[in-house]
Amino acid sequence: MSRLDALRNDASSESGRNALWGIAAEIGQLVVSLGIFLGLFLVLKIEDFGLYSATVAMAMIMANFAHVGGHVLMIRRVARGMDLEVEWQRTTTTVVLGTLVGTLALLIFRGIFVPSVSPRTFVLLTLSQTTFFWLSENATQASQAMKKLQVGAQSKLTFAAVRVGSLIGFTIWGDGTLDSWAWWAVAGSALGALGSVKIVERAFKIRSRFRPPTPSDLRMGLPFVLSATSDGVLDSIDRPLLTSSGFNVAAGFYSTGYRIATISVLPIMAMARATDAAFFEKGKRNPAEALDFAKRLTLRSGSYGFAVGLMLFLIAPVLPEIADVLLWFADDIGDKFEDVATVLRVIAVLPFLRGLQMFPANALTGSDRHNTRLAIMIGAMLLNLCLNLYFIPRYSWQGAAGTTLVAEAAFALALWIAAAKLRTAQPAPTDADTVTTVV
Repeated sequence: MSRLDALRNDASSESGRNALWGIAAEIGQLVVSLGIFLGLFLVLKIEDFGLYSATVAMAMIMANFAHVGGHVLMIRRVARGMDLEVEWQRTTTTVVLGTLVGTLALLIFRGIFVPSVSPRTFVLLTLSQTTFFWLSENATQASQAMKKLQVGAQSKLTFAAVRVGSLIGFTIWGDGTLDSWAWWAVAGSALGALGSVKIVERAFKIRSRFRPPTPSDLRMGLPFVLSATSDGVLDSIDRPLLTSSGFNVAAGFYSTGYRIATISVLPIMAMARATDAAFFEKGKRNPAEALDFAKRLTLRSGSYGFAVGLMLFLIAPVLPEIADVLLWFADDIGDKFEDVATVLRVIAVLPFLRGLQMFPANALTGSDRHNTRLAIMIGAMLLNLCLNLYFIPRYSWQGAAGTTLVAEAAFALALWIAAAKLRTAQPAPTDADTVTTVV
């Protein structure tokens, strides 16, 4: 075998290529997501935009619970030799059933957090952000499991492109209301999800059919569900709490600043997705390898997060002027960005904190210490929730921003304290599902 062939077969080279594909897809999604978000920020009234942001936040929290951790189990099982088609069918079935039931359950809380959003609009927006979004995400996760992120990139960008089409349609033919956008959003998400699913099915020669999760799947997915739901609450609960406290306008500009800061973290997420399977492989072999891998990756992600955060902090004061120049066709758009710029300066450190969190968390999960990660996540979520409940009614978005930074910093510190123990840890016993043949 030639040196070039050896390099091509080397695991680190494969991870590098996957990371490049993942980053390319995330950059494309970054541009599209920011474009859609800013497009709605421009078209909708600021109060409606705040209500939209709160509704989406509620939907994403619910979706993290409704998928029952199926996508994580799919990656782990396929990485350890199980059949992709079986896992794909179980996960897609779980996503559809879980999000439909979750959407109906979430209607109970509509009157508490976003009472001025009609039930129909609430359901349509929720479906676009849960059922169809997670079908597209499931396609990306299948590509991760197979270490073929170029397929995932095609899937992700297809979903993003169709959503752009729905925004353009709404801008031209919609009436500028939240009710109108809800119809365009669900149509675009449904068509985009269909395209994503078909790309993955053709690439891996698999097909979709109804295959409900087993009780064992639900039991094994529960820790991942609790972790993802806690992460969703940590990341999103402040927007619904702002609207429930009557700060609809503040929810609008706070959501915009927060979205700009979190979108800048997408390249780190791409790196994490590209290395998910590698963490499971290293963690199964030797937890210390997973820890060393996390340290190397965090050096990159932390440096990136610090640089991006500094850039956001420096750019924020001139953001209104930049908006006026770039969005010259919109009247007085710079005024809309005055409050956004203030939010952005306050939370500019967020990308750095996220860069410190991602890989120690994945090292714990890959080493079958997910319960430890879960306990830390729940602790951070409860801290965030309790502080938000106290500070948001009193200090509006400033309370939300301060609470977020405190909880995120505590989360990063706790993860690294727990991950350090992997240095002397022994590999966890093999799970039953990794050795049981599925018929």
